[in-house]
Amino acid sequence: MSIFGGEPLTSRHLRLSVDGGSELLADVSGLTMDQPTQQSPGEGFRLIPGEQTSGTVTVVRGSEQSQQFTDLIDGRTQPGTASLDQLDYAGNPTKHFTLQEPRVIRVENGGAQSVTIRFTSLAVG
Repeated sequence: MSIFGGEPLTSRHLRLSVDGGSELLADVSGLTMDQPTQQSPGEGFRLIPGEQTSGTVTVVRGSEQSQQFTDLIDGRTQPGTASLDQLDYAGNPTKHFTLQEPRVIRVENGGAQSVTIRFTSLAVG
């Protein structure tokens, strides 16, 4: 699922905020939402979408890193929410995404640190 209607996330400026700290991201990719299916009784028992249960997103940290996000990565904090903001050319938020109960499930260190976050639900505003 693309949160920008088919447009790649990498073409946007995005900021991640956790526990009062924020940082600009170098890249955001792999936003997926788990949506189980349920059987619908009737002719042929067709599958219908169920309620969204969770999802994941992978972010690549930029050069300026917040201590709050580092604390989430290191497991020193478990915030109730984190947010991703899409920014315009002047740095003003144009779209807001709230990740409920974000938990880091994978960290890859290379030229830049790539972090995969699992969340229980996503609100778009």
